[in-house]
Amino acid sequence: MTLDSAFIDPTPTLPELPSLAEYQRLPDITAAHQEIHQQLATRQQRLLAAYVHKDGWAWPSVWQNEPS
Repeated sequence: MTLDSAFIDPTPTLPELPSLAEYQRLPDITAAHQEIHQQLATRQQRLLAAYVHKDGWAWPSVWQNEPS
């Protein structure tokens, strides 16, 4: 809701999401890889991507496939 009031429009396409294989190994994660991706494929991810870019960051800095 805060981002909506900041005059930031969601990106037109869903940003690339990383492999979630590492997250599957966390305790209590029972959802399948595809199910997690589907839950993340939302307007909120597109809005977050727009906010990240507006703030001067790159999307891979937020979602990484490999630990830094």
